[in-house]
Amino acid sequence: MAYDSCEFRARKYQEEKIINSCDYFVMDVENTIFDFMGAKALKLYLFSYDEGYELEVLILSRDNPDYIFNGISKHLEMLRLNAIKCTTPKFKKKL
Repeated sequence: MAYDSCEFRARKYQEEKIINSCDYFVMDVENTIFDFMGAKALKLYLFSYDEGYELEVLILSRDNPDYIFNGISKHLEMLRLNAIKCTTPKFKKKL
């Protein structure tokens, strides 16, 4: 079983979501490449025991070199700072 501590909807049209403290069965694990910086990743195929639906989740592999994680963290920090500086409603919609 796998656990998560947040509520997350990957796409606006997607009905399925990861819900706080629900039980998930890992149905399958597939090695893949994350588009951003070519990072190694794992695609987990989960089944929500509580809600009764299947879900795909992409997680980064621990086997990535440090520069991958550093690059991702720098990019996320840049997005965070841009969001803080944002004052126009049009730009906020893009975030």
